[in-house]
Amino acid sequence: MIPAVVGLSGANTFLKDLSTAEVCEGTLPSVFRILVYHPLNGTLVGIGSGFFIRPDGTALTACHVIIPQHKLKVKLDNGKELEAKFLAGHHPTDIGLIKVHTQDLVIPVKVGNSDQLKRGEQVIHIGNTMFSDSNDIDVGYVNKLDDDTPEWLKSQLKGDMAPPESGLSFIKTTGSVRPGFSGGPLVNMKGEVVGLISRVFVQMHQTGPEHEGASIPINFVETIIKQLEERGQVERPYIGCSFMKVEGGLGILKVQPGSPAEASGLKVGDVLLAVNNKKMKHPEDFFKVIGYQKGVEFNLEVLRSQKTINLTISA
Repeated sequence: MIPAVVGLSGANTFLKDLSTAEVCEGTLPSVFRILVYHPLNGTLVGIGSGFFIRPDGTALTACHVIIPQHKLKVKLDNGKELEAKFLAGHHPTDIGLIKVHTQDLVIPVKVGNSDQLKRGEQVIHIGNTMFSDSNDIDVGYVNKLDDDTPEWLKSQLKGDMAPPESGLSFIKTTGSVRPGFSGGPLVNMKGEVVGLISRVFVQMHQTGPEHEGASIPINFVETIIKQLEERGQVERPYIGCSFMKVEGGLGILKVQPGSPAEASGLKVGDVLLAVNNKKMKHPEDFFKVIGYQKGVEFNLEVLRSQKTINLTISA
């Protein structure tokens, strides 16, 4: 069984902001460099970052950092090198789990609530580059939330990852986040991990390089890890209805018999206004809220015959 990410119940909205030094002091011991070696000739073929989510050495990284059947080593911030192995991953969302072989208990990161992030909020990227001997630190700001797929990211992904309709979105950040940071944590100023760094963009200008990062919200990451733990694979929830954009929300076009949509009381002609208090303006808005969450109840705000009603659906 694969251990799940530390629950979000530990996130504390009343914690005061810490200094950059205090955040790094509490987080750096949990972050490490990943070294990927060719299984036959032992050549170093890739590097990336990761961070501990359990005291037993279970750790999170970006799935694209790991190459199947290759040898993994990690280098901790204190310089100690340890063997590691791949546990499970979901390539479409770039979320992977590894197990670091350690005889001692390690310090896992503190997990925050990515839904509470705000544009302009200061954050810290922690990761590794090809030339670093220990973790690198970069301070940046949240530039955009729920960013489906920035144009620069589309060119990198080339269809390798899940589309916006799957519920996958990104936290877009500014700063000097660099190649090799993939798999590292995006940390808020309370010292809590709020994202998994997935992709990095660097573009040269006359005035200097432009850096942007795309991180996967930790709340979304947790839904993927939960399925990997419980089922060993990741599936999308079945809802059983189709809809289209209409004035005010999403118009229900069809409801499948025996589906969760029918059980919830949804009817053809209804207009879905909001899901869990989040307004529905486009079809992808629905999938952003539902995501990959199975066995979860969602609150629906529905317009029917010019009256607003509330329904509950189990995905």
